[in-house]
Amino acid sequence: MSVTMLRFAKSFTEDRITAEVFSSAYLELRRIEGAAGLLASDPPNVDECISEIFYLVDIHVLGDGPVDPGELDDDALRVEVRRVLGEFGFQ
Repeated sequence: MSVTMLRFAKSFTEDRITAEVFSSAYLELRRIEGAAGLLASDPPNVDECISEIFYLVDIHVLGDGPVDPGELDDDALRVEVRRVLGEFGFQ
């Protein structure tokens, strides 16, 4: 289970790290866990939560997606990550 990624996301919502540090490290953590096959063993709710946060981080970093670049700024990313964690019961 990708507990580390969930804890890392939670620490971001608690203002313990910046959005820049979180985004960069979260993308790398997901790549590492994916390459190691760890994500495949996650229960569906954990997988969905991690994937939704990945999508938000991707929008924040690249400006790709249904929002305009810059629309998901640092504060909005924090709010959205908190929402997703809560939605899946990981808050």
